[in-house]
Amino acid sequence: ARGARGNPWLFREIREFMETGRAPSRPNTDEIREMILRHGRMLSEFKGEGLAMREMRKHVAWYTAGCPHSASLREAVNRVETMAELKSLLEERLA
Repeated sequence: ARGARGNPWLFREIREFMETGRAPSRPNTDEIREMILRHGRMLSEFKGEGLAMREMRKHVAWYTAGCPHSASLREAVNRVETMAELKSLLEERLA
């Protein structure tokens, strides 16, 4: 279960490997960015934007683990308070 933290593509990849025997390609930065934003929107609807953005800090770290410059992104996301700020940051850093 922990392997799926920040990697919701894991199940698709397992299924593809089981069906084809080939290792699937990893998600690109556009897919990662869109998944983070989707997660942030859904969490905001459920918990409110303020709490959601605080919780998204750890999720962004999981989603971007292994991405180039992810350490600076993790540091910057700790100052994000709104979905607009999150979107702007991701468009700047995960372009």
